[in-house]
Amino acid sequence: AQAAEAGIAALANRPTMTVFGQFGDYFFFRRGWRRIRPDMRNVTVPWGLHFPQSDNPAMVAAAITDWRKRHG
Repeated sequence: AQAAEAGIAALANRPTMTVFGQFGDYFFFRRGWRRIRPDMRNVTVPWGLHFPQSDNPAMVAAAITDWRKRHG
């Protein structure tokens, strides 16, 4: 857990976007990211599970494309 926290902290100054399925954040990683990066972009795939890119590929692709344009 300490190594993961250190890794997240090392990225604290970078633009951040997370993509989780509505029911896929079993270990509450999103909370950890939100604590380190309160200004991060968070995308939630409705009814999505552990692989949100498979649950709604068009939504995830659009979110990534939009985010990349803003932070390119």
